[in-house]
Amino acid sequence: MGLIAASLTIKAIDPSAKVVMGGLAGVGYYYLKDCLQYGIADYVDAIAYHPYPETLGYGDFHPQEEWCRQIVGYMLDLIDDYNQNNPDIQLWITELGYTTCEQVPPGVDFDTQANYMLRNLINYAGQPIDMFIWFSLRDYPETQGLETVKYGLVKLDFQRKPSFYYFRTFQQVFGKAVSTAPDAATFSCGNPATLEAHCFRQADGDLVLGIWKRDDLADTLSFTVSDPSFANPRTIDPLTGNDSPTPGASRDAQGKLTIKNLTVGKNPVIIKLDKVGVSSISPKQATEFTVSLNCTLQGSGFQPGAAVKLQMDSYTINAYNVKVVSESKITCTVGFFGMPPGLYDVTVTNPDGSRATLGKGFKLNPLCGMGSGGAVLALGLMLGVLALAGSTRLKALLKK
Repeated sequence: MGLIAASLTIKAIDPSAKVVMGGLAGVGYYYLKDCLQYGIADYVDAIAYHPYPETLGYGDFHPQEEWCRQIVGYMLDLIDDYNQNNPDIQLWITELGYTTCEQVPPGVDFDTQANYMLRNLINYAGQPIDMFIWFSLRDYPETQGLETVKYGLVKLDFQRKPSFYYFRTFQQVFGKAVSTAPDAATFSCGNPATLEAHCFRQADGDLVLGIWKRDDLADTLSFTVSDPSFANPRTIDPLTGNDSPTPGASRDAQGKLTIKNLTVGKNPVIIKLDKVGVSSISPKQATEFTVSLNCTLQGSGFQPGAAVKLQMDSYTINAYNVKVVSESKITCTVGFFGMPPGLYDVTVTNPDGSRATLGKGFKLNPLCGMGSGGAVLALGLMLGVLALAGSTRLKALLKK
């Protein structure tokens, strides 16, 4: 096969080069199987795939999200069956798009192009795809039979379409994701059979949701995030990238956050929630009977008016002089007199009910070698201070 000869030549010149098998237009299951049986997997680093909606076999020009995920699974399973000598072979989507030439199916208007593009990007972001290339940046000239090739994010004169801004928002929001979070939230709506709800975690721990309806029909959505460390839900406008508080939010006694009565449909709803986290406390230890200790907490998602407490079993120490310096820093004072030694959890609770805990983040050390006598000594020291204060006052009175 020509591809094998080309691959051998390329690798001989540059062993680090990526050799990609030419793009499959649509599923191409049997063609791919034949290629793999001929041993193609030993000579390529990736297999390219072009999942244009008109090639998926149903005559449907919608994104067909569920079917797209199934096809990716089929292709990866087939590749795994034949790539025993090349376990790192990848699946790339090297071409996908919607033309805005409405006269030719699957032509769409500008807004639909933007919606469908964003839905595809979010959908495939949750799949084991190693490369995704959107077709295309710019419309083709209306000459030489290319009048219908208007797949660009911008027009021929570089005037931006809505899809340009949607693509930018995807990069700014979902481009920071490091993993999917399928169990982060539970969702309900009038017709859950066509609901698409995708959850991702960003590098800083924040949660990002992309939600829409496969059938493009309007519906009313509610969802719940059980982890109480998520707060401040904001809806991001895919056209502008601007965010605003998400309406209908409430929190129960366990800290679960629920959003009710959101309208969803064809256009993806993007919601971001801040992760409240306590990463450190400094100093992180003290000696038993310490009367007061100034501490600094580092983390994320801290809100003005937040409270700080240290807890071990049934023992709770509420910090005072709490000052939220920024979203990532809190200063406070903690008193340990009369508290038993051990490892204490450090918890920050925001005014909206969101909270986060640094498990066993603070250690209260016993007075070395004192045993139970430590308490007697501490009590004696305090009484001594009181006695000294009383004696000094008496001497002052006698002098008068």
